[in-house]
Amino acid sequence: MTIKILGHRGVNQPENISLPYQNTLEAFNYAAEKNADGFELDVISSKDGKCFVIHDDDTSKHGGKGIITRLNAAEIKKLKLYGKYNIPTLAEVLDIFSRKNRFINIEVKQPGIVEQVIKEITASLYPMENILMSSFVHSDLGVARKAHRDILIGLLFGRESRDNPGYEQYIVHLSEKLAPTAFCMEKTLPYLSVLQSKNEKFFWTIKKEDMTNNLVEGLLMYENVNFITDYPGELKNFLSSGKPG
Repeated sequence: MTIKILGHRGVNQPENISLPYQNTLEAFNYAAEKNADGFELDVISSKDGKCFVIHDDDTSKHGGKGIITRLNAAEIKKLKLYGKYNIPTLAEVLDIFSRKNRFINIEVKQPGIVEQVIKEITASLYPMENILMSSFVHSDLGVARKAHRDILIGLLFGRESRDNPGYEQYIVHLSEKLAPTAFCMEKTLPYLSVLQSKNEKFFWTIKKEDMTNNLVEGLLMYENVNFITDYPGELKNFLSSGKPG
């Protein structure tokens, strides 16, 4: 299976002000220009039930003003992040990239909106095989599976699960129950049975230093491994040449 490289929020390098801001159309186009196989994005719903692509409900964390869940879609469309960037709707992203053969990981940030997200996905022309819907709220993923039997489900988990001795068994069982499923793992999560599973695995978030500290090579020992990275161009170059760009 071909390794997928997804741009984390398109690209997420706040230290590099020359690059587009995360979770914007500009960021997703940047990932595509760097020949990434796709990108990861975050979804929150407006007050009137429209899915918008942004990481935090409070837009002040992204140089804006307003709370997404308290605003109607028309009000959100008037907002600017850092005086420059529009907040795209999920429908816009799916429409623009539907013919570009890019794999999209849609992380549902807000509990209780997975059915709305699926409605917007199925209303689009986006190929279902190129979409992965993920969440830390695993009960919502069960709702998603009932709403659509074929959509690829991503079980997100990270550091918070390490102190729970029953968590490994739980996620393996849940993945079988929700199949087709992909694990979306923090890059250092130590569960061996998950690493050895046949499911697709997306490791996040790969940084530039991970290309030189043997982490990427170590993860490539396992089957069906993919990467979500803030540095899509550099990681693409590293996997093809062995040198970070």
